Amino acid sequence: MLPLKIRGDFGPANILSLAKVLSKEKIDFIWVNFNKDLRLGGIAARLAGAVKVIWGMGVLLPGTNLVHRLTGKYLPDKIVVPSQNLKNQLKKFTWINQEKIEVVLNGIDLSCFDFDFDEHPIFYLFFAKGRWREKCRRLKQQSRSENLRW
Repeated sequence: MLPLKIRGDFGPANILSLAKVLSKEKIDFIWVNFNKDLRLGGIAARLAGAVKVIWGMGVLLPGTNLVHRLTGKYLPDKIVVPSQNLKNQLKKFTWINQEKIEVVLNGIDLSCFDFDFDEHPIFYLFFAKGRWREKCRRLKQQSRSENLRW
C-alpha cells in the first residue's frame, strides 16, 4: 500500500502523478471502490500501461451520466461484487460488460477460530455518518432492549 497525497479526483496533475507511481513501482493492479476512484485510478492505470483495474462494487453505484457510462465501460478490467443479487441488478446498466463481473462473497470462514460463536458475542465495527448515525442509535437501543451487548 502506497500513501499518496491526492486532492480532487479528476485533475490532470493527479492522474499523471498516479500514473508515474504505478509505472515506477511496477504495480500489477489497483482496486478502486467508487466512481471517482475509477476515473482517477482507471485513467492513470491506462496511462501507466499494463496495470489492471479492479472495481470493487459493494453497493449499486453506477451512475447514468455520460462520464459514468464511459468510465464504467472502458476502465475496469474486472468488477467484483459481493452477491449474485447485485450482479443481477447490474444487468440494467447495459454499458457494463457483464462478462467482467465476478461474484466474491464477503465474509470469513469461522471454522478457523477455536471457539464457539454461539457462546461468545461477535463484534462488528463500522463507521456511521449522517442518517446512518440515527439508524445505528436505534439499533443500539434495540439491542439493549433484547439484552444484547453493544
